[in-house]
Amino acid sequence: MIEDAIFSKVNRTCALVEVFGNPYALAGRDCVAHANLWIRKDERGLDVDYVFEDGDVGKGFLIDVMKLNNPPVIPRFAPSRTKGVIVGLTPLQVADFAAHELLKATKTGEYAPLHKHRASLKALAGIKGWWGKYTEHDLTVLCQDLKIPLRSDLPHAPSAS
Repeated sequence: MIEDAIFSKVNRTCALVEVFGNPYALAGRDCVAHANLWIRKDERGLDVDYVFEDGDVGKGFLIDVMKLNNPPVIPRFAPSRTKGVIVGLTPLQVADFAAHELLKATKTGEYAPLHKHRASLKALAGIKGWWGKYTEHDLTVLCQDLKIPLRSDLPHAPSAS
């Protein structure tokens, strides 16, 4: 989870918008990166299709960011609902559920510990891998690790005078 306010704050010093476009694209890229780490550890040679909810703001940004992967990843988009009725990929419901529960937990200030939430969320939390909420520090470290340029290092547009 990447809060807009934290993304915007770090974007004032690092070129996050130029690299990722918006928090959705960064979060989607992060999900793919973590899935790829898990896949590399698996010995079955899994063939993975990266499917995201269709209609989310930032779809184009996510496509652009995924093309930069080595090798490039082309995400697929599918609706899970149409007018409130489940129509498409029911696996997206798991991601929707996790996102809903995490959002609810952060809004109530009960982000940790997970034992205060539903048993199904605890089961999801038991899956090895990182998932959680980015802090300002996390995003700053990510910028350093990915060598995202500082705003002060970007060429400035000529002033209109």
